[in-house]
Amino acid sequence: GVRMEDPNSIFWMSFQDVKQFFASVEICRIHPTWPEVRGRCWLPSGVGPGEAFDLTVYKRTSFDFAFWQEKHAARESALGARSTNVDIGLAILRVVGHSADGSPVYQCVEYMRRTMHDCSSLETALDGGYKYRLVPLCFNQMGAVAPRRAVLVVHSSSTVHLEKVASDWSALAYAATGSCLRESESRPVQDCPGVNLAILREGTCGIMAVCENTADAPFYLQVDCEDSLNCVASTGSLTAVSVVPARSRQLLMALAPKVGAERYGPSFQSSPLPAEAAIAMGAEAWIRDDLHQPVALSDALSGPNPAPDASILAAAPVEEEPTPAVDDSVPDDEDELAAAIAMSLKPDDAPPAASADEDPDLAAALALSLAPPDANPPPAVQQELVAAVSRAHSAEVDIKSAPALDPEPKKQKGVLDTDEAKKMRKERFEHHLASGMKHGAAAKQALADVKLHYGET
Repeated sequence: GVRMEDPNSIFWMSFQDVKQFFASVEICRIHPTWPEVRGRCWLPSGVGPGEAFDLTVYKRTSFDFAFWQEKHAARESALGARSTNVDIGLAILRVVGHSADGSPVYQCVEYMRRTMHDCSSLETALDGGYKYRLVPLCFNQMGAVAPRRAVLVVHSSSTVHLEKVASDWSALAYAATGSCLRESESRPVQDCPGVNLAILREGTCGIMAVCENTADAPFYLQVDCEDSLNCVASTGSLTAVSVVPARSRQLLMALAPKVGAERYGPSFQSSPLPAEAAIAMGAEAWIRDDLHQPVALSDALSGPNPAPDASILAAAPVEEEPTPAVDDSVPDDEDELAAAIAMSLKPDDAPPAASADEDPDLAAALALSLAPPDANPPPAVQQELVAAVSRAHSAEVDIKSAPALDPEPKKQKGVLDTDEAKKMRKERFEHHLASGMKHGAAAKQALADVKLHYGET
């Protein structure tokens, strides 16, 4: 990934070059300190509802989910290495109550939209004290007898527990209806009070159509998707006569592209039917027990969120204390920090710089001596340099004629001022920069490492 503190990882190009050399650009979210858990599952298909996951969250946690569909070498090669991807998505459900028969009532809290790409992802945050049901969705395979697998990757800001469980058609019905109603806008059906229709269009993955009947009588309608191009219907047929029981919601139909199709186009039309006509057409036979089964409208679905489970909150694992970061906002020693930064950023072959209290004439002479042999300074600079050398020569004569003085004791060179210590400090500074530290913190930590190595306090 690109580190903001690392200049070697950042490059720039014109927008024209981006359009010419790149077909797509993806932004990767990187969480190097977050724990990761993975699970492999069967997708729903004509064989059965597949598998799901139970995710236990102990406290409010940020998540980055990635859902990958597995490849198959023989399957890809059969179509000339063209993609055989199917539509995959993920609904995150939470139990909000139980129905009369004791089955759980689920509420959709998040939805990872279906995609035909290798991976679908979602970044969100979930409250603690709950066990969430993560239900995979795949409508392309509802008539297939060779189910496919997928891998769920969960990155989280705190420790969570992921467990694979068997899915069921009821959870799939809650997932499909809940995600469609959550992500789309319901519209009332004309001349049918209490009946609403929601259609979720998912780009290159087709559509989902859900009907919600809040009236006290069943609602009958005819669905026609025969104008669709290269689409697979979740019902197995592009036409259907559906009955939505009173006070319930139901997935009417979901469309997904056919495997390997280069072009596709979904189409959805529906029209209400009189009860007598619908019954004559066999509408009662269309009440299904798969993911198209009706979901009763429970008060729990529109009521307040349930209280967190105290046992889940109490079972929260003890998190390891993160290593305290070095506080570089208020340095302990400004002089040492500035010196460490300046030394560390200086190239190995850089000439020594003159200090502020150094004699200006000596500095000028030093600059002249370090200049390349073929350098030709301006005339004004040449005159100043000649005058500086002359003044230095006069000062040397005066010093020789003056009486000898007792030499001052030479200040002993400290251990931290040696070339070896400076080299080590520079290496430690670059190491901390590469690990992601800011410049100030890296310089300060490098100086502390050198002091610790030489036993200085």
